[in-house]
Amino acid sequence: AGKLSVDDSICKYLTEFAGRDQCRIKVHDVLTFATGLQWAEEYEGGNYQTSSVLAMLFGSGHVDQLGHILGHKVEATPGSRWQYSTGDAELLSEVVRRAMTTEKNSDIFWPMLFDKIGANVVFEQDARGTPGGGAFVYATPRDFAKFGYLMLNDGCWNDERILPEGWVKTSTTPSEAFPSAAPDEDTASGYMWWLNAPVAKKDNARPWK
Repeated sequence: AGKLSVDDSICKYLTEFAGRDQCRIKVHDVLTFATGLQWAEEYEGGNYQTSSVLAMLFGSGHVDQLGHILGHKVEATPGSRWQYSTGDAELLSEVVRRAMTTEKNSDIFWPMLFDKIGANVVFEQDARGTPGGGAFVYATPRDFAKFGYLMLNDGCWNDERILPEGWVKTSTTPSEAFPSAAPDEDTASGYMWWLNAPVAKKDNARPWK
């Protein structure tokens, strides 16, 4: 629809953050887990008191999760460093929601995607209406299979193109930011997809046959 470009600054849509250093982050950086934000994705093996994701979901940041995410400093040049982040996934959900929402339809994900493939999907939201995206998204295995089938068919469903032409190929190609920043990973990452592909610049085979 031309309403959103991966080359746009996130602040084009998150206007309340205009003028901040975080505006250097582009949509493409968020898609590839390369925002450069000082984020700590800690769970069982880390310190709960320093976990960015636990604070976002259950602690001090749970009421205004978008503000919590963008309250983190940009410590690396956006686009240069890969780092897995539930916050990036939620940030992307809100950017897309704002870019695509119209006055007539605020639940834009459903008429544009889920309703078309017949998937029953539930997004939890925080108190300010930011959709989860990175967590608390509910669907049955059959619904997830429909999404997989959409991807296997190059983003088309019942002869209708739902995803832009070339999107599936691009989104399932290992990102440029991934290899140097994720030396301990055995499988590459694309546009928030884990890929059954060897990591570039690393001598390893495909993780699964």
